[in-house]
Amino acid sequence: MNRKITKALHDFCVETFGHPPDETMMIPMVQDLDSKVLGAYFGDKGEWNPRNKNFGPSGKEAITKAVNALEPKRVLDIGCGRNLLKDSIPGLYGIDAHHPNADEVVDIMDFMPEEEYDVVLILGSINFGSEDEIYYKMLKATSMCKIGGHMFLRVNPGLTHNRAGAEWIDFYEWSPEKLAQAATSCNCEMVELQQDRWRDTADGKRYYAHWIRRGDIEI
Repeated sequence: MNRKITKALHDFCVETFGHPPDETMMIPMVQDLDSKVLGAYFGDKGEWNPRNKNFGPSGKEAITKAVNALEPKRVLDIGCGRNLLKDSIPGLYGIDAHHPNADEVVDIMDFMPEEEYDVVLILGSINFGSEDEIYYKMLKATSMCKIGGHMFLRVNPGLTHNRAGAEWIDFYEWSPEKLAQAATSCNCEMVELQQDRWRDTADGKRYYAHWIRRGDIEI
């Protein structure tokens, strides 16, 4: 649940009414507002502008080369946005909760593929919300990757984008330690982890990871 919106609603109710809001009423309200914030920012009319070509190991050129070298038959791009990798990686299927360029506009938690994928891409898409939300989304993403399949990730260490509309997005504070913990929880081997950047400023910092799924998981 979006921590920024939750705190703002809590503080408003305390200051205005003298008590915190009823949690059963607040949760669906926060979820609805969070969905609208993300949709407005990441949708086709939002301020978000992908910088994939500017990154190093998680950039378009490097990811395309790494994925195609594996010769996968099925590739899932979670949070594909404008679906910019579609023409570069054969067999790629892009899903996104907000952008109409996706092959299927659907939230990761509602997506039910008929079979698992050889490669799963998570390039900046599981970055939002509480630790519990991140945990369950990572489990769901891993469940769609074959055992022995590959996962390529780019994550944000909690840095808010410097664009209009991003101020209410709840960016999760990823770190190398949290990536290692997530890999273990998802029964994956982390074969590569390094810092990546889309520009040489403080807000350009990201982390890139390459996982291989090693066994069963429980969701």
